[in-house]
Amino acid sequence: MKLQLITIAMLIAATSWARLGESEAQCDQRYENGTISSQNIKTYQKDDIGIRCEFINKKCAKIIFESKRNLDSSIPDLLAANAGKSKWEELEKGKKWQRADKGAFAAYSKNRLEITDANYEAAKKAKETSASKSAVKGF
Repeated sequence: MKLQLITIAMLIAATSWARLGESEAQCDQRYENGTISSQNIKTYQKDDIGIRCEFINKKCAKIIFESKRNLDSSIPDLLAANAGKSKWEELEKGKKWQRADKGAFAAYSKNRLEITDANYEAAKKAKETSASKSAVKGF
């Protein structure tokens, strides 16, 4: 019974955090108080944790969780929320992780956890290239 309660509590905690691949609307529904900080970036607040989501092709491709407090105790829940159907493998104790499916990686330093989709850099570059070509066409 005790184990079941702990499992349920962990599942509830994991479902309350932003996830890679979610749309802006899904993140807005989860937090309700998002602020647009640039064209593709939206910031949210949950308790004492600031959450910055970067959207590429209308999907969350990078999430940064920041707090004034130490986030060590929150890291397992934050990683679990972004595990998808995979599991996280620790690459460097308490600092770097990679999903077993190689679909995402995470890094933690100074109360800041950054979780990034493995395709983030390529997708960002493709989007920037597409935008610059559009700008030249319209010139």
